[in-house]
Amino acid sequence: MLAALVVSLRRELAEARERIAELEDRLRKTSRNSSVPPSADGLAKPPPRSRSLRKKTGRKPGGQDRHPDRTLAQVARAGREVRHEPACCGRCGAGLAGRPVTGVERRQVCDLPPVKVKVTEHQLIERESAAAGIAPRAPPRRGDAPVQYGPRIAAVIIYLYIGQFLSKKRTAQALFRVVLSERVEWGLASSGVSMPIGVRRPVSVLMRDDTLSSRRRGAGQDGAGIPGW
Repeated sequence: MLAALVVSLRRELAEARERIAELEDRLRKTSRNSSVPPSADGLAKPPPRSRSLRKKTGRKPGGQDRHPDRTLAQVARAGREVRHEPACCGRCGAGLAGRPVTGVERRQVCDLPPVKVKVTEHQLIERESAAAGIAPRAPPRRGDAPVQYGPRIAAVIIYLYIGQFLSKKRTAQALFRVVLSERVEWGLASSGVSMPIGVRRPVSVLMRDDTLSSRRRGAGQDGAGIPGW
């Protein structure tokens, strides 16, 4: 009877020790030494490790002592002046119209003027020649189509669409609805991307010819297809 009790207690003690070891091992596991998620660390979450590669310089943060101060400064003469007159006295309520001015506090707001599209009409004049009949029209430098966008708008389109990798829709929204407040015509806008004003060959052809004529040619992991290669 006593021997059976000892065997049972030893078995329970071994199971208890095994359970304790399992729980202690679970408590030692964190998101850094196991596959448990960081949310399971709880309040015992260790502080994040600094991954900055910058070395300490000993200087305090912010502007240094000998660094020149640069800030937005007022101009001597503003392009537009708006006067804000008090309607009445804040104490007695009497009107202040015509009363002497005792002081002026200047506050300036720097902003961009509204952008408005400027339309230039190129008129191709046709004249009659005494010897050869009707003389041909003089071709303009700009304005190959009845209506098109100019070089400045084409440059902004190329910058947003190609330089900043915006989609056609976002390019149209950024340029025409926000900047120019005009209705979008992407068919005309896309022509400025493929054939900017003053360029008689597509941009892809110019890139191909320039790359082939260069002594060094290389490419990264990101591919770019150019027609004709």
